[in-house]
Amino acid sequence: MTQDNEKLGTINSVNGRYEARLERFLAHDQLVVWAMLTEPERIMEWLAPGEIELRKGGAAKLNFTDSGTVIDSTVSEFEPPSLLEYSWSSPGEPTRPVRWETAPVTGGDKTDVDTSDTRRRRHRPFMCWVGSSPDDVVGSD
Repeated sequence: MTQDNEKLGTINSVNGRYEARLERFLAHDQLVVWAMLTEPERIMEWLAPGEIELRKGGAAKLNFTDSGTVIDSTVSEFEPPSLLEYSWSSPGEPTRPVRWETAPVTGGDKTDVDTSDTRRRRHRPFMCWVGSSPDDVVGSD
């Protein structure tokens, strides 16, 4: 990790919700990072088994077998290779959006993840990103 990645992120209270933001600079091409966020075999390597239908309105399904958490939601934003958003929830649960944004920068990619929830402890994608990111899985180019 570079010095730019040492800050874990921020969590702020905004209008009764907690909004978390994490920014990472990865030493990989934007398309490599995009594949880690969107391809089932790559998502499983660092986050959880599952599949995301790559279109706005498509299904977003992840299964965290260790915790029993199942994400079963809909893709709300999709602009390849820079934006993917879906809810970190299942049917009947409150919407907890998670938004992944990637952008090419000199020497790699800048990836931001934003989440929003009424409960501070529910920022699972935020914690997953800190503990095991695409940068950890891909290795060096």
